[in-house]
Amino acid sequence: MAKRKKSKSPVRTARRGGGKPPRRPSKTAAKKKPAKKAAAGPIPVSSGRGADPARIGAEVVRMLHANTGDKAIWDAWWSPQCESIEGSETRLAWRGRKQIQAKSDWWNSENEVVDGNVEGPYVGATAFSIRFRVQVRTKATGATQWMDEVGVYTVQNGKVVREEFMGLAPASKAAGAPSIALENAMA
Repeated sequence: MAKRKKSKSPVRTARRGGGKPPRRPSKTAAKKKPAKKAAAGPIPVSSGRGADPARIGAEVVRMLHANTGDKAIWDAWWSPQCESIEGSETRLAWRGRKQIQAKSDWWNSENEVVDGNVEGPYVGATAFSIRFRVQVRTKATGATQWMDEVGVYTVQNGKVVREEFMGLAPASKAAGAPSIALENAMA
């Protein structure tokens, strides 16, 4: 009687590699448990430990009104890893206090604040915003213009971790609204 060659089944192949043969799913394993449904309703939102956006926003506005200066504000409330984003046409980000200080030094070397005011803070769950209306003189030309922008400050664990500046533009004629120059709106 001749010996029959054994076929190479997947079970035997798996055994050669030293592993166990693949298991067939049992009838009970084939039935999946339904996924847990998310709890209905909203979930709590937090900015973490430390001072919340309302307290930091109020202190920053107080310090701005007292002309305390950027460095004192940053030392008190900004994270060393803070990110600063300029919106509008600029669309650039500066990361860390050294880069933010360099950006501020450059801006102050080119411009001088002549007049202005600060409104806010407007407080959210994880951030606050401040509206800046500032008359600026360009040192090179002597020309003055009004800047109107909003700074949005994200807070985590009692420190500002991100600031983003958004310029307020006059209403667009394409949108059907009349265009108003910022200088006239500021008067």
